[in-house]
Amino acid sequence: MANKIQDKFKKIVRKEYKDYKKNFTTVLKNKVLTNFDNEEDVNGKPFHPLTGTTKKLRREKGTWPGKILNETGKLRKSLKIKTKNEIISIASNVSYAQELNDGREDMKPRKFLEIPDSLSKKGVDRKRLFNEFENKLLQKLEQALIDSGFTPKKG
Repeated sequence: MANKIQDKFKKIVRKEYKDYKKNFTTVLKNKVLTNFDNEEDVNGKPFHPLTGTTKKLRREKGTWPGKILNETGKLRKSLKIKTKNEIISIASNVSYAQELNDGREDMKPRKFLEIPDSLSKKGVDRKRLFNEFENKLLQKLEQALIDSGFTPKKG
């Protein structure tokens, strides 16, 4: 009987943790894309404006006025949330993405490939998501005990 309960607990924990990670990555992707669309870095600070030279070049191509990092839409479409083991990252397969994120001598950085502070280990969004996961997990484990014939002690 104890092994059955243990197996059931493991199954519940795995499923709830998988759901937690999926929820976390969804929140992260939505935050990244919203900030990108609003021309803000990962923490909501406005992107540095384009230089006069860049604006002139883009005007000649017919892509200015427009969004700072969204000249063709290719970069935005390329943004992906990657998870490997317990590592979550924001990635792009566009060759110039990292340079736009980090900047260079003649261009200010526009951070969009990083985890926002609110979703970092001590961030408020991350704490909220974890609390939701923890509460749901505890409810499911308690229900599994009840279904198995055990009566958990309250308090």
